Amino acid sequence: MRFIDKLAVLGGAEPALLKLVPTALGQFVQFAFVLLGTALLAVVSMWFALVQGLKINSILALPFAALWGLLILNIDRFLTTSMLSSSSFRRNLQMAVPRFIMAALISTVVSTPLVLKVFESDVNAQMAYYNLQQSQNNKSPLEASAFQKNVDSLQAEVTRLQQVQAGNNGAVVNPIVEEDKKRITELTDLVNQQRPITDEAYRLYQCELNGKGRETLKDPSKCSPTAGPFGPFPQIDADFKKQTQVLSDLESQLQAAREKLQQDSSTATAQQAEALKSAQAAASQQLPVAEAQLASARDQLAQIQNQVNSGTLNDQGILAQLRALFTLGESNPLMGAAHWAVAGLFFMIELLPVLVKLLLNSGPPSLYEQVKKLDGDSLVDEAKVRRNADRRRIEEESKKRRDIEDDMRSREKRLGIKANVYVAGQMEKYLDAALQQWSRHVASTLQHAASSAAASNGATTVPYTPTQRGVPAVPSQAPGGAVPGGVPVVPSQAPGGAVPGGVPVVPSQAPGGAVPGGVPVVPSQAPGGAVPGGVPTASNGANRKPPNAFTNFDITSGSSN
Repeated sequence: MRFIDKLAVLGGAEPALLKLVPTALGQFVQFAFVLLGTALLAVVSMWFALVQGLKINSILALPFAALWGLLILNIDRFLTTSMLSSSSFRRNLQMAVPRFIMAALISTVVSTPLVLKVFESDVNAQMAYYNLQQSQNNKSPLEASAFQKNVDSLQAEVTRLQQVQAGNNGAVVNPIVEEDKKRITELTDLVNQQRPITDEAYRLYQCELNGKGRETLKDPSKCSPTAGPFGPFPQIDADFKKQTQVLSDLESQLQAAREKLQQDSSTATAQQAEALKSAQAAASQQLPVAEAQLASARDQLAQIQNQVNSGTLNDQGILAQLRALFTLGESNPLMGAAHWAVAGLFFMIELLPVLVKLLLNSGPPSLYEQVKKLDGDSLVDEAKVRRNADRRRIEEESKKRRDIEDDMRSREKRLGIKANVYVAGQMEKYLDAALQQWSRHVASTLQHAASSAAASNGATTVPYTPTQRGVPAVPSQAPGGAVPGGVPVVPSQAPGGAVPGGVPVVPSQAPGGAVPGGVPVVPSQAPGGAVPGGVPTASNGANRKPPNAFTNFDITSGSSN
């Protein structure tokens, strides 16, 4: 097969029909190139998705991309070749809609990696910005986490131990010193309050004594218009001395408190020096442990922070790229329009096989399609002919079997009748022979009886000649229908239908249908259908014997030897 013929077959042509309609070769070859184009686009799209999205090696991604392309090629070929041409627009639409939906889904999947590749630089920039922003946002939860609190606590402990080791034991509170400081503060406040009062009393004293400084007084009306040591002067003088004494006392107390504080501070300092030495010794031992715990806590926090930042900053998968692409479209209308334009282009390219097939089916059937329909009708007709021929053959076989079975049954019937006739004839011969012997025996008995009777009566004996089967020659002339001795000549008139000794003349009337010795006269009435010696009288008898079964019959005794 030529390469171009293989392309036509890929496009959906059948080689046998293509030989009948060679003009359709070009159309199917063109359609094959359309299918190959969409498959190649699918290969490129999958390769980009594997390399950029899943970070697979570019060489290792080629076989998977090729398999994806073959799958898309097969699906597109199936969707298009299964769309049969029809003159009904409704039927064409019914066939096209589900295929169009499937093709649209495939187109969306295939076109997405291509669109991401086209806008790769913009997408990467948007991803970097978004990931950095997310990394900054992730710090706040970590700062409030238990890990960060543990680090802060350990850091404060290490700082305290370092200060103690450096000689700074921190604010060590001595109660005595603190009480002294509190007392000094109180006295200082009292002194500061008393000094303005004492100063006001002094200015009033000078104004009252010398008449000077009236303007400096808070209340000038307290100073008399006439200066001198008279009037209210003595009272003012006494108040001045009193306020001066109060201020002096407060200052003395303040000075004493300061001296006490100095002494107490010296004592406390000596005590603190001893405590500082002990604290420094303890801090020297505790500081390495605290620093190790702090380093471990910081490493753990840094590891968590790196994991969060790494997951955020390195988030460059397919979903992250799609998020960045749509975020760009929302923030930049021009970018959004470009995105949808490129996506629509790839989408239409992937839909091209189904669209082309739909357009071809919307027109009148082509010559190839007409020949294909005729070829299909021919195959249907051939199948019907084969089915009818098979049905006739099956019916003939069935009729032949029925005829054979009917002929077999007919032959079996004829053979059965023939066998019955033959057996009946043979039994009749046996019966005749038996009856003849029996007749002769009866005749001899009767002859002997008649001779005996005649001899006793002095009469002459008439010879008696029986006929076949023992019937008398002239039965009607015998008195009472019987020979001398009361033997009936006509068996039917004999009592019980039997001769003397109970021997029946007419076998059918004999009890059991048998002659003396149990020999049956009518074989069908004999027990077991057999004559003496077990010779069967019917075709169904057993132990059948040859016709000479009665050759040894004893006439005098009526039995066979």
